[in-house]
Amino acid sequence: MPRQIDPELLDHASPADARANLADIERINRWFGGERALHAELDRLPPIGTILDVAAGNGWLARSLARRFGSRVVSLDRSERTLALAPHPKVAADARALPFADASFDVVVSSLFLHHLTDDEAAAWLASCARIARRAVVCVDLERTRFAERFLALTRPLFRWHAITVADGATSVRAAFTPAELRHLAARAAIGPVRIRRAWPWQRLVLSFVK
Repeated sequence: MPRQIDPELLDHASPADARANLADIERINRWFGGERALHAELDRLPPIGTILDVAAGNGWLARSLARRFGSRVVSLDRSERTLALAPHPKVAADARALPFADASFDVVVSSLFLHHLTDDEAAAWLASCARIARRAVVCVDLERTRFAERFLALTRPLFRWHAITVADGATSVRAAFTPAELRHLAARAAIGPVRIRRAWPWQRLVLSFVK
């Protein structure tokens, strides 16, 4: 299916609905491979002093990384309302324009952010991440498949996902990339060599670039 970017309901959700959706996103990542896939990539690196978590949301990933790797994790998100739930240190800023100098962090990571960007934005953003990372960039995102598009709706009776989670989940999958598209983006960003792998059976793609 062709890539399609549409607005998500979370952008206009009430505070209560937003909290429920963010809790679902954390559950999905913990139970269905997103957190595990990122940990596996970072396990390949020497000890990590500092990490930037881009589009950190409520900071669930920052907490996970700090516990696992003992790193100083900076959370960045454009939503001050959401970022209020994240641990310190944190920065409210647009992830499309990262406000950091070259080589500011050992590693830059993101989870479920890349699909929000157009192709042009994604290529520019990857180049920006490579600029501010001293050692590595790791992005975990969805893979655009029919099964992934339907997964949350199919499993809602069992896991009681919030309605926004189900709707935005399908929207996110339709906006996600394929492995070939990620390689093309990395080439446009002039970074490499990149490692792109599927995290089976969780319909996740992992892009990593180690300097």
